[in-house]
Amino acid sequence: MKSFFSLIAILAMSFFLISCSDNSDEIHQQHATPDTVDVDYSKIADMMLNNGKKWQMDEHTRSILAAMKVNITSLDLSSSTTEELQALGNKLTLQLDSLIQGCTMVDAEHDQLHIFLTGYIPALNELTETGCIESAEKVNYYLNNYSNYFE
Repeated sequence: MKSFFSLIAILAMSFFLISCSDNSDEIHQQHATPDTVDVDYSKIADMMLNNGKKWQMDEHTRSILAAMKVNITSLDLSSSTTEELQALGNKLTLQLDSLIQGCTMVDAEHDQLHIFLTGYIPALNELTETGCIESAEKVNYYLNNYSNYFE
């Protein structure tokens, strides 16, 4: 299972690395027009509720995701150095490894966790490798919004 996540992370990371390049401000300005459609930032792509209710996490997953959220909120992302952001990425990666190793979720709940992790892992890998603010914001986005789908 760990090799599956590693493969997904490697493939997806190549797509996400562009966001931390030197021309990212230019790219963002090209797409930031007054006509931009409002985005619902409380949603994670492809995630859905369980017939209108949140999916049940096992205690192991719940506690690790809560600890990850505490770790990212304890740091002022906007004023953090590259090294601090990379250290945060390393800490969160250790927690992710623990989450994966001890996960006991099954069935549809487990499938939804995989959908969450499919976006979260590349963002976390990018944070660990680059330490850029954009990747930290992606990780923060996932950790702030997982509770919209899981309890």
